[in-house]
Amino acid sequence: MKIKDCRAHCASREIFSLLAHFFKQCPSLVEDCLNINRIPKGKVLIHSNMPPHTVYFLLKGKLEILDEDATEFPLCFSEAAPFEIIGDYEMFSDGKYSAATVIAGTDCVCLSLPSGIYRTWISSDAHALFLRTRMLAKQLSAQVNFERRFLYMDYETRCLHLLLAECRRHESVNGSVRLPVKREELAVRAGCSLRTVNRIIETLKNRNLITLCQGKIQLTDSQQKALLSIVNPLPSAY
Repeated sequence: MKIKDCRAHCASREIFSLLAHFFKQCPSLVEDCLNINRIPKGKVLIHSNMPPHTVYFLLKGKLEILDEDATEFPLCFSEAAPFEIIGDYEMFSDGKYSAATVIAGTDCVCLSLPSGIYRTWISSDAHALFLRTRMLAKQLSAQVNFERRFLYMDYETRCLHLLLAECRRHESVNGSVRLPVKREELAVRAGCSLRTVNRIIETLKNRNLITLCQGKIQLTDSQQKALLSIVNPLPSAY
């Protein structure tokens, strides 16, 4: 598929401009190997501990990147939005197997290219290689900076960040988001005990920063804004 034919599949004109700039010097033979994929919410694109066979260019939607080995619960440690490239990190880090599972957080549209063709092309295209290296460096820098900040946060602040991250993963219905995340999972991800999480949740409820509905955490739009006023928004690399 030719890059010029991808305009209608992109989330915005800006995303198409980024795509076109990345493939600026791409040979026609490589373009002919590109395919458009419509990926439904919940579908797994890449499985961890499996050799990656395809590189995906996200044009529309949101992808979730999960670590299924770090804790007893799958940990969503990052989200990908257009224009993001997924499936080539192992090539740059000299890994044989995918380090994470990638799942569609929403209905997505991706451009795909077989990994072998992508490797051959980008290795000889200085323009695309420079852009991709810069993207990876920015992502890793943002992730390291947040992890450093997270290390020195108190448990309540950690929980607030995690709740806000969960809100971004789910759609608002009638002005509020109901979070399916379990308290045990929050405790593992925050690095504290379940008793501490229960105490934090009770405190947040008493301060009207969250609502409990049949034991599940629910946040209205105004409550999310209140939490954001207490903590800084999560960077995209989280």
